[in-house]
Amino acid sequence: MEKYKKLLKNILYFFAGNLGSKILIFILVPYYTHVLSTSEYGTADLVTTTAMLIIPIITLSVTEAVFRFSMDKNTNMKNLYSNGLFIVIIGNLFFGICALFLKNIVEIRNYILYLQMLIFVDSVYNITAQFVRGKEQTGVYAISGVVQTCALVIFNLVFLLGFKLGVQGYLLAMIVSYLIALIYVFIAGNIFSYIGKPNFHLLQHMLKYSIPMIPSGLSWWGMSSADKYIISSCIGAGANGIYLVAQKIPTILNVFITVFQQAWQISAVDEKENGNNFKKFSSQIFCYLQIALFLCSSLLICILKPLYSIWVDSAYYLAWESTPLLLIATVFSCLSQFMTTNYIVSKKTLGNLKVTVAGCASNIVLNLILIPKFGMIAAAFTTFIGYLIIFLMTVYDLRKIITIEFSKGKLFFSTVLLALQAIMLYLPLYFWIVAEFLLFLLHVFIYRRELVYLIIVFNNILRRNNFLRDK
Repeated sequence: MEKYKKLLKNILYFFAGNLGSKILIFILVPYYTHVLSTSEYGTADLVTTTAMLIIPIITLSVTEAVFRFSMDKNTNMKNLYSNGLFIVIIGNLFFGICALFLKNIVEIRNYILYLQMLIFVDSVYNITAQFVRGKEQTGVYAISGVVQTCALVIFNLVFLLGFKLGVQGYLLAMIVSYLIALIYVFIAGNIFSYIGKPNFHLLQHMLKYSIPMIPSGLSWWGMSSADKYIISSCIGAGANGIYLVAQKIPTILNVFITVFQQAWQISAVDEKENGNNFKKFSSQIFCYLQIALFLCSSLLICILKPLYSIWVDSAYYLAWESTPLLLIATVFSCLSQFMTTNYIVSKKTLGNLKVTVAGCASNIVLNLILIPKFGMIAAAFTTFIGYLIIFLMTVYDLRKIITIEFSKGKLFFSTVLLALQAIMLYLPLYFWIVAEFLLFLLHVFIYRRELVYLIIVFNNILRRNNFLRDK
């Protein structure tokens, strides 16, 4: 019971620090769609997407190593952080030289300086935040997320509504928010005491772990972002802005799971190192995750069209057409991310590389073939196919490390139900409203036993004394 208690504690702490801030981002979408045209929103997103592509390359994905090695009890924390910061600074200096080549990308050539600043503050903030997270300073890590998002909201209002800076204001708000969050983490986490000279012996081990994660990280990026470039090129920046809105609701679901993953990675390392029954524990948690993902996705599809009608500007309303497939894709993305935690725990990152590259390659090839013919809906479909490939390959490949037990029949049936719900949205209004909720209730019926057991476990944990006091 203690391992569930610790996992639940960490989930609550990360949710408290991150969920509220991510909800604010969700609330900002109507604001963005009001003050930015579809073309401006699409261009701003291309700049931030490009930043997410460049960061793992120039930093050699060392952030991942900083987090994983910081959980090892025998690691010299000062050497660890200094090594990570050293790589990040060198990488940003290198990018400063190479940035001139990005002027060939028409959509972002006017925002190169903003891109450079965003990459610098984002990469330094992330390596610092992951360092305190790995040291289990969960309060500092969680509050930094709140600080960053509150600052983002304030400066969005200042730069977009006050000064009406458009794309520049969007990017400046993001840069300043990361900078303020970085200052907070440095002070609250006492980071200055961890800055010193690099230890190149430790650095070799860190890079051996992190470098295989560069193509893996790029593949995850390619799965979620490469289609934006193809949409922008084939259909236009305006279509990319609409597709970005279509991704927002699946992103909210992904945020919940990302917060869960942050807590799960800590518990997974602890359970593995303590020699407990990690296989059984992982299988149980996977089952609960599967239930949460399918039920939440099913419910979101039920309310999708009414939500879009009141949530975004009318110019973005057609985004709903791509969202159901993106929701199903997100389900398999999250399940895959849970599975790939075992590569991180075992420090066998090459396995993660194989499966993500295969999924990304299939996604990009299908995007190039289908998007010019079928538009945004094709991008959503190929995203689903790519994540499904990653999930199936991960399940197969992980047998060499650990076998996660789950009901393949329930997984398949739930996927079919979600697909039926997606199809129902195109039927006349009086029919799909009733059918959608009936399919949702069928999902609940499928997982009735697991839900009852989960409620019992959750209730037992909460009834214990001092649940949060001993954190």
